[in-house]
Amino acid sequence: MTGRAVAMSDMHPGIGDATPAAIRGRLRKADLALMRRQSLARVVAVALVLWLMLSFVFGFMRCTGETMSPALEDGDLLIYYRLSNTYESGDIVVYTKDNVQYIGRIAAMPADEVEITEDGTLVINGYYQASTDTTPYARQENADYPLNLAEDEYFILLDDRSSVLDSRTFGAVKLDDIDGKLLTLLRRRGF
Repeated sequence: MTGRAVAMSDMHPGIGDATPAAIRGRLRKADLALMRRQSLARVVAVALVLWLMLSFVFGFMRCTGETMSPALEDGDLLIYYRLSNTYESGDIVVYTKDNVQYIGRIAAMPADEVEITEDGTLVINGYYQASTDTTPYARQENADYPLNLAEDEYFILLDDRSSVLDSRTFGAVKLDDIDGKLLTLLRRRGF
């Protein structure tokens, strides 16, 4: 018994001649304090990882208005992937122009030639773009077509052809202005 008490005092300084019940109580308190510190460290680590993911990997945006209807509706919450560096025609992207974020669909890729004819038809690289939507694209009066896209430019349009807050107004969108590609959306209509 004496050998055990000496070993316990060597392992836990300050125990001295305490009774076994007092020793167990002190050890329990020390174990609880250690568990609290470990739990706090885990919570901080998880919060840091979540903050990094939401700040640099994924982005959130609420869709306002009907400009991307029927694919996106007013109130939908978009989750987009910020680290994408490859885009394809038809991708829905979030981009920034004049410090305002917009949503649109890529209609033309880098090095393409884009034209919107007088009757509102979209022509890319000399080919008329077929669509089930017969509504003509609204054309800016001072638009200078055909537009030849540079190697880092995209032509982005809204699904609502009458709205012109897209490349018809802003011109081509630079790759650096694209914040990310739509990953998924949460339907939140009526909020």
